[in-house]
Amino acid sequence: MTVLEEYDRLEAPAIWRRMTSREDRDVVVSFGEATLAILDGKDRPLAHWSLPAVIRRNPGSHPARFAPGLDAREEIEIDDEPMIEAISRIQRALSRRDRATSRRRGAFLWMAGAALFAAALWAPAAIERSAASSIPPAVSDELGVKLTKVLADRIGPVCAAPQARGPLARLSRRALGQAGDRIVVLGGSFDNVITLPGGITVISSDLIEQEDDPEVVAGHILAERLRIAQTDPIDALIDHASIWSVTRLLATGETSDALIRSYVNDLLSSSPPHGPIRPLLDAFTDAGLGAAPYALTILNRDQTYATTLLESDPPSSDPARPVLSDRDWVALQSVCEG
Repeated sequence: MTVLEEYDRLEAPAIWRRMTSREDRDVVVSFGEATLAILDGKDRPLAHWSLPAVIRRNPGSHPARFAPGLDAREEIEIDDEPMIEAISRIQRALSRRDRATSRRRGAFLWMAGAALFAAALWAPAAIERSAASSIPPAVSDELGVKLTKVLADRIGPVCAAPQARGPLARLSRRALGQAGDRIVVLGGSFDNVITLPGGITVISSDLIEQEDDPEVVAGHILAERLRIAQTDPIDALIDHASIWSVTRLLATGETSDALIRSYVNDLLSSSPPHGPIRPLLDAFTDAGLGAAPYALTILNRDQTYATTLLESDPPSSDPARPVLSDRDWVALQSVCEG
């Protein structure tokens, strides 16, 4: 949802102009959660600009010209007055939110400084424990967004076809409950479901497009959530970081781009262990899911674990509670289409 829900579905035509190209391009602009999305005529994403960073190059003149930063080599030209006003209003709202976050961060920095001084008297492991317990939600959210962007650069763009948004939200509620976490689909292929700080669960479009049953997708998401149930996702990032990176995170709430890229490489190359069998079976039962569809898809990767799941006689799914209707499943399978 955007900061101002009244603009959640606002779209407007625009002209996209890049310094590297001599041709202007007709596009459509719309809002993401804190981004300005640039789409082609088939609703395929071409770019996402961070709204707090967007600047207006010709204040007071029309058509309005916006850019994603002071030194940006691209811009969009918008003549739609409601969209121009919406961008301005949302930026003001984000600015107020960022000021509030800055005040909270100031208090956090004071406490983190004290924690850092005390932790420095102990050992690097103590600093890491202090970081893991001291990171505020706003910083965790920012780290999740940064990691998602780098993953998208490596794998493929975020898929968010309008017809798939509702089914994706319903899938999230079925697999994750009402926790408020969200699922991000990337248009590419990778092996694992990935959980990031800020409650972001990243899945591959292949997991949706190549399966015949939404219960398989829900099972993978649920299994991943159970796997990390005892560990905050930010702990894994802290474990990956050097002591100096952890110290910087404690002192400023920021991480280096090099650390983010290195951690993404680790996420894509590692094969995390599965969670315990019994809690997983209990979670499947609570969600009204059968474990067998999930188990069959991991049989080639971990035969022992999958066989144990199957032999444990997991409950079958409840036919009265389908994961998604046939219509929703078809719509979700076109999540990466315009």
